[in-house]
Amino acid sequence: MYIREQYLQRLRPFYRNEEIKILTGVRRAGKTELLKMIRRELLSVTDEKHIVYLSLELLENRKYRDAVVLYEYLESCIVDREMHYIFLDEIQFVENWPEVVNSLKVKYRNVSLFVTGSNSDLLADDKERVLGGRTLNFRIMPFSFSEYYDYRTKLQGYAPDLEVEFSNYMRWGGFPLIFMESDDELKQVMLESVFDSIVLRDIVAKLKLKNSYQLERIIDYIIASTGNYISGRSITERFGAEQSDSASLPKILEYIHAIEHSCVVSIVPRFDVIGLKVLEFNNKSYACDPAFINYKKSLVSDLYGSIYETIVYNELIACGYTVRTGSVFGTGIDFVATRKQNEILYIQVAYEITNSNRDREFGNLAAIKDNYPKMVISRDKVPLSQKGIIHQNIIDFLMRNYTRQMLS
Repeated sequence: MYIREQYLQRLRPFYRNEEIKILTGVRRAGKTELLKMIRRELLSVTDEKHIVYLSLELLENRKYRDAVVLYEYLESCIVDREMHYIFLDEIQFVENWPEVVNSLKVKYRNVSLFVTGSNSDLLADDKERVLGGRTLNFRIMPFSFSEYYDYRTKLQGYAPDLEVEFSNYMRWGGFPLIFMESDDELKQVMLESVFDSIVLRDIVAKLKLKNSYQLERIIDYIIASTGNYISGRSITERFGAEQSDSASLPKILEYIHAIEHSCVVSIVPRFDVIGLKVLEFNNKSYACDPAFINYKKSLVSDLYGSIYETIVYNELIACGYTVRTGSVFGTGIDFVATRKQNEILYIQVAYEITNSNRDREFGNLAAIKDNYPKMVISRDKVPLSQKGIIHQNIIDFLMRNYTRQMLS
């Protein structure tokens, strides 16, 4: 079992916390394994009878998908006044799950709850209202590049070539199920399987679609548009010539929300850096893993630029940042990343810095007059920092935690 330390470091302070720990992320990202890691750590300091683990996805546990049955079972597991740790994996299978966990929290002070789900709909407003805001939310991503590289190093017993491994990561991404295969044909089969299971098993089922053709086209378009501005209206205009109900704006918005809730992509709002407000148009989309962009590469106009931007976005999310795209006097900033109370980082991402884009990449950041860190990330190995704006090679940026060169 590979220990995902960057997530455990963020979770450990809350092991005994009364807030409900909610872990969301795309299927196969490693949420279940992370729960098992937490459980294993707790077993070193806690009696096994005080730890309850239940996977709601398994057929053998189907009866617990009934909220009342689940609540009665969990209540029976609370055997004394010691702290009890309850792990509910894939909680979305229980229709009224917020009532279950909220009732436990109200009645018992000695319960620490961890829940996972492959749908960010777990965090919808109606569920948050039932939970009374007593939640801590963690987005779990497929392996970051540093995790991928660390895993490969431990598996092989030596440090492989960084450039080679980064090329492999750009192609096959961070799903262990995929990159652990040695044969490229098998990797491709696994990639198609993971992608199709998300589309067919999660999104189609949620929308109760009889025909997934329109949905698949919209997913293809959103993934192919990674790093570009999109809107429900722009997608409607693209497919509107079909004049079908499935191409209407309300229906397409429903599809977009379902796609985003499946965690296969993130729809990132645009933030006015000067006016300090979220703009209500021109959001960007980012695939949860570079492998999905490569899977649809025939549709992508700027393949390497899209993959670079996606990898940096996912890295920031994995490190606990809230990420928006930025706007300064109408010009774009790729990422405005915030963490904790006053930690802000502005980032521009380019495949490479050339004479034609140098002024844009650095100039857009220079227009921001505050003193928060500003960074340009690209494949270039020659330092290009200027006027207080840091330039960093993308591999160095992604490996900063692994090599302890920068803050985690």
